[in-house]
Amino acid sequence: MDAGLQQRIRDFYTAYARGDMDAALEGFHADATLTNPEYAIDGGVRRGREQLRAALQGLHEGFEFQGIEVDELHEGPDGVLVLFRLVLRGRGSGAPIEERFAHVLRLRDGRVADLAWFRTAAEGRRAAGLT
Repeated sequence: MDAGLQQRIRDFYTAYARGDMDAALEGFHADATLTNPEYAIDGGVRRGREQLRAALQGLHEGFEFQGIEVDELHEGPDGVLVLFRLVLRGRGSGAPIEERFAHVLRLRDGRVADLAWFRTAAEGRRAAGLT
């Protein structure tokens, strides 16, 4: 995978962790989608930057972000698999959360056209065509 693409992906997670939605969404197409599986708390597809911004910002409203660490990046035939660790604390409860999740970024012209979230690395691998 191109080093520049890797850096842009890491920059997205850094900006998102600090709550800078403008910087986080900079590498997304205006018509990009956010796809969550039906089992997710807010399953379904969000379309366009404003809906993406609202969905991503919603997580910041419920949780204090302590960090996002990108563990692995793999380019597959159906997208870029990103395995990352999310460290949060519930705003109301104060409960700590540390979980590993997967995103698959589908690109068009070097920009994100779809960001798909998955609970497990295996799901992400399948979605990126890496199985």
